[in-house]
Amino acid sequence: MEKIKVTGTKMPRIDSRDKVLGKALYSADINLQGMLCGKVLKSPFPHAKIKNIDVSRAKRLKGVKAVVTADDINRIRMGIIMEDEPVLAFGKVRYVGERVAAVAAVDEDTANEALALIKVEYEELKPVFDPLEAIEQGAPLVHDDLFAEGKAQMMGIEGNLCSSMEVPVGDLEKGLAESDYIFEDTFRTNMQHQGYVEPHAVVADFDISGSLSVWTSIQGYITVQKNLAKMFKLQTSKVKVFPTEVGGAFGGKIFMLLEPVAVLLSKTSGRPVKMVMTMEEEFTTLGRPRYASVIKLKTGVKKDGRILAKHARLYYDLGAFAGFGPILVFANAMNACGPYRVPNAKLEGYCIYTNKLYGTCFRAPGAPQMNFAVESQMDIIAKELGIDPMEFRLINGVREGDLLPSGSMVEDSSLLEIIEKAGQAIGMKETREKGCGKGMAACIWTNRPEESYVHIKLNEDSTLTIFTGVSDLTGARTAIRQIVAEELNINPDMISVIVPDTTQAPLTPPTTGSGTTYNTGFASKAAAAEFKNILLEVGSEILQVSKEGLDTGNGKVFVKGNEEKAATLRDIYKHYQENKKCPLIAKNTSITERQFPLFGAQAVEVKVDSETGRVEVKRVVAVHDVGKAINPLTIEGQIDGGVSQSLGFALSEEVKCKDGVVTVNNFSDYGIPTALDVPNIESIILETAPEGEPYGVKGIGEPPAIPTAAAVANAVYDAIGVRIKELPLTPERVLKAIKGIGNPKF
Repeated sequence: MEKIKVTGTKMPRIDSRDKVLGKALYSADINLQGMLCGKVLKSPFPHAKIKNIDVSRAKRLKGVKAVVTADDINRIRMGIIMEDEPVLAFGKVRYVGERVAAVAAVDEDTANEALALIKVEYEELKPVFDPLEAIEQGAPLVHDDLFAEGKAQMMGIEGNLCSSMEVPVGDLEKGLAESDYIFEDTFRTNMQHQGYVEPHAVVADFDISGSLSVWTSIQGYITVQKNLAKMFKLQTSKVKVFPTEVGGAFGGKIFMLLEPVAVLLSKTSGRPVKMVMTMEEEFTTLGRPRYASVIKLKTGVKKDGRILAKHARLYYDLGAFAGFGPILVFANAMNACGPYRVPNAKLEGYCIYTNKLYGTCFRAPGAPQMNFAVESQMDIIAKELGIDPMEFRLINGVREGDLLPSGSMVEDSSLLEIIEKAGQAIGMKETREKGCGKGMAACIWTNRPEESYVHIKLNEDSTLTIFTGVSDLTGARTAIRQIVAEELNINPDMISVIVPDTTQAPLTPPTTGSGTTYNTGFASKAAAAEFKNILLEVGSEILQVSKEGLDTGNGKVFVKGNEEKAATLRDIYKHYQENKKCPLIAKNTSITERQFPLFGAQAVEVKVDSETGRVEVKRVVAVHDVGKAINPLTIEGQIDGGVSQSLGFALSEEVKCKDGVVTVNNFSDYGIPTALDVPNIESIILETAPEGEPYGVKGIGEPPAIPTAAAVANAVYDAIGVRIKELPLTPERVLKAIKGIGNPKF
């Protein structure tokens, strides 16, 4: 029987039709009988003591069913790495927008009226907004309460320094001493919102039996079950979390945000509660943008262009709470070497509390910030040495057998080929028109192997159902179906994919880090293999042929060399039911020990208007090694999306703060690139599938977002001859650089 080729072919996402027709169900679409509207009262100050909260008038308002403060949840704190964030503020507030109280009412107008009736007495405290000032002696403490309780010491917090790390590689001082040239530069990046079109939304129903149901659009709904059970002291089996479609996330919906407040309001009121953030709240108070950063690099090189040493110091401006900061600063301090050979290094990372809106993950968390610094300095060094920027990268690019700062070995490296393809495609060595420039940047990312389960069930009508707990942001369900279809040699239309609630969902990690298809792909292949083995065993009983002499395909189990002698899947189902008295379900998990660095490079061409400072990106070439493209259509979409988002990071997007207040509160003023701002993106997909891996999947979600900003910055320098070391490269910032106003070089 001819083998059906499913992987590697372009297939529309299985959820696309429902989304186009408006049938897809999002959290805000959930409506339950008697449901209330939940709203939160937010702090107007960046730093202040809470002296008193009076909710009496709000409670008396007709239509209000619940008013809660921190005392109603026993002053619980939550957090991803460290529990430093109160569900509702107590003692003090630490940023403009921190949640102080919440209400549930019969409608939104009543809820907002109730918020206005809550009276909070504050005593303002001196705030700190700059991360480098925050770690100076005598700076106001953002979390003095944790010190008073003795918890700061247990968490490793020192003053406003939430956490720090240092990774030594070789001998830094020896490397600097042996260098012919030493370069020192400081770079800054600012906060960027993830730009998803669906705001955070949740529905919670805490019923009288003590069972909790939650509908949420989050990147890892299975973890919500565990966290809410712990927070509200419930048995896990009493918490049922229903996944809904996710209208964009990009890292901004990994951890709980509104969920605990909605649950508390539902528990207090005895009725279901829906909470939906407004876009103004998303931008100004309750959203969690990409961390702002300050990056200092000191790099030593030889005359021939070889990098000998690097001292990197990465400072993350966390905002008021830790979030993912401690993990991200560790990972991205190690990214300070980029995809290059650096035999001697000292890589330092610092997470710093400030009295501002706090951040979280955003596509390739932390990597675009560090890549902007590293790749900008690569061009700075190349120019000073008189070496072509592309050649400089080829001289220093990692090769097979090299060790990364993490200690892992590069098993296979397509980096040099990628750099050459990107440079050649953009024409790096071609002459430029006046006001035009070309630049490039390379990147490295590493996916994260995690345990993942997939279940496959045979149905009476000969179809198959796959059960997975994946939050599908980028077509993971489609890829899973493709893998199973190819393994079983059946038409994908015979397979449906279900993402059930947490009572039935197999364990699946959150959708993050370019690892979804990578991890669930392993599990899907393993489950399909087990499923096929069961089919062959049952077919062997029916056909009276050893299972070694059988194969599967086209919806049946047949004898090799004699396809007419076969048992259909309906026959298999009936026989299994009659003998086993239970559904035919294959359950399997898979985790790989191997990690593959994901290499990419992008090259851009820009035109800079010397009178306005406006940067027009004319071309983008994106070259990425994906290992194996399960669905090339999805891969192309990932590259287009990653590049587009990072063009905003490079040129226009910035969550601006003045005295702790976010001054941009809508998409119109924020500056996300539109279709008119994004040029044609030329994707070059390189497939270098490693041996012994199922389908050779490496991942693609993050890498396209990493090198774009640095490539644009290098192209702008090429066009105007002035190096700008702060993002975004707004017209104002570029024009000042052209005119020599300010200090663009720091």
